[in-house]
Amino acid sequence: MPENEEEDKEEILITDATKRPTTSRTKKENKKQKEVQKAGKGKGKGGKALPNNITRILNRQTGEIDKMASQLSSIAKQLKLVKNQSDSVKHLQPQLRQIQKQMSQIQKGIRTNKQVSTSKKKKIE
Repeated sequence: MPENEEEDKEEILITDATKRPTTSRTKKENKKQKEVQKAGKGKGKGGKALPNNITRILNRQTGEIDKMASQLSSIAKQLKLVKNQSDSVKHLQPQLRQIQKQMSQIQKGIRTNKQVSTSKKKKIE
């Protein structure tokens, strides 16, 4: 009887395993596990597949981090240039206002001179 109980348990486990729906997440996990197992098959029991895999992943991540660092440094340079431009604009604004005031005064002077000269011409005639 104990043998039949074991068989029943195995059947229950098998049916439970087949009833579970596979999700994309479990498929991905299974795929990763199979890759690790394949890598470890030729390596013996100790298996250097995991350290090699980790090394490969770390090297890839290091490369990605280096790319990000260079992108960030170029962004920092651009930000510095933008800040300098902003400071220059702030510096130039008061000077621009002063020039605009001077221009309006000159225009007023030209208008008054025209009015004076036209009135003198009328008086002469």
